[in-house]
Amino acid sequence: MRQFRERLGRLLFGAVTYAARRRARAVQRLASAAGAGRPVTTLVDTGTRVDTGAWGWRGRLSVCLLADELLLLAPGRRAYVERAGRPELDASLYNAVTGELVLAPANGLRQRTVRVSPVDGYAILRWALDGETEREVKHA
Repeated sequence: MRQFRERLGRLLFGAVTYAARRRARAVQRLASAAGAGRPVTTLVDTGTRVDTGAWGWRGRLSVCLLADELLLLAPGRRAYVERAGRPELDASLYNAVTGELVLAPANGLRQRTVRVSPVDGYAILRWALDGETEREVKHA
């Protein structure tokens, strides 16, 4: 019985890590395609879910920061890609009570709130207001 549990655990946890690595690669490919080869300075996974054409679930949204543009990405059957320039985000703020980053005034965006951790939220705000980033993307 113990061997069965160990095998089942390896099988399940192996599938979870495989799915996470596969999603990370898909987000990297989508970011490089949407950014037209420009270097990605920061890539943050969020807790926000959007419609990506899958039947039973919604895709997880990622925030990608380029030198002068913010991309909202979610890989899937129908990939979700939105972009906003840095000047369009000058009134953005982080709501610590709800844990959401409010992208404002960004009138062209369908998704104006993104659920992120406080550290990531303030890093994105720093980029939007000052143009500075601390974190660098590690390409796998």
